Amino acid sequence: MRLGWISAAATILAGSMLIASPAVNSSAENQTQSEDDNRISRGFEIAPVPLNLNGKDRKLVGLGSYLVNAASGCTDCHTNPNYAPGHNPFMGQPKQINPKYYLGGGVHFGPFISRNLTPEDNDLPAGRTYDQFAQQMHTGIDLDHKHPQFGPLLQVMPWPLYQDMTDHDLKAIYEYLRAIPHAEAGVSKLQPSSTTWTFSAHPIGEMSGPGVIYLSENGNLPVNFTSIAITGLSANDFKITSNTCGAVVQPFKTCQVSFFFKPTNIGLRQAQLVVSSDDPNSPLSITLAGVGN
Repeated sequence: MRLGWISAAATILAGSMLIASPAVNSSAENQTQSEDDNRISRGFEIAPVPLNLNGKDRKLVGLGSYLVNAASGCTDCHTNPNYAPGHNPFMGQPKQINPKYYLGGGVHFGPFISRNLTPEDNDLPAGRTYDQFAQQMHTGIDLDHKHPQFGPLLQVMPWPLYQDMTDHDLKAIYEYLRAIPHAEAGVSKLQPSSTTWTFSAHPIGEMSGPGVIYLSENGNLPVNFTSIAITGLSANDFKITSNTCGAVVQPFKTCQVSFFFKPTNIGLRQAQLVVSSDDPNSPLSITLAGVGN
């Protein structure tokens, strides 16, 4: 009798599991779809640039935006400067990614410079087909061969992380990169009017007329100065009298540093006017020279 009840109960339980199983699976699938829809929607909300969806898979673009802008550090390494003026969250300001230079590359990591990821004239991100893009993400092979002295692999770029992504996610990132506008990196190009300034001979203790070096920012980024100082063995023979550069010089603007020569000894006197800033070529060094007699 007991065996009969047990057998009947087991039959009922198995049947109920067979009936419930599709419902459970359907619920899990619906939840996954809902999460994907949320990420796609969020991706469109946080995209910092207008998107061209013509001929693109809209869902992949939205998901790609989420992966690039919320789940990875792409903008940290490929947007220079990363944040729009007045919108650096690390300074307590409201966050806004810099749309003008978005993913245009140009960030320096020692001898390496991050690449431009935006579409070129052929509508391909960084000029790459999807197969080439996937190859780089999976293998780390540098198809541009930018730094052969370091081997065939991409340096700094965290491709070992991206190689574990699903093909679907990589396709989403690629489709998003196809949809963003082309951009160029922000670049500072601080240039001095001369790399040397030579005074005529002066008696010991006598002050010369002023020497002047102009510093021009010929790039599209402001240059922030760290220091402007005279250094070297004969630094005491030269002195800065005025500096109009302040803390920053804006793009396509010029400032000037004036100085004089007052020899403390006979013979050739030499020093360096050193300009330190966030320019990629910093520090700039201008040789100052004069003869004491």
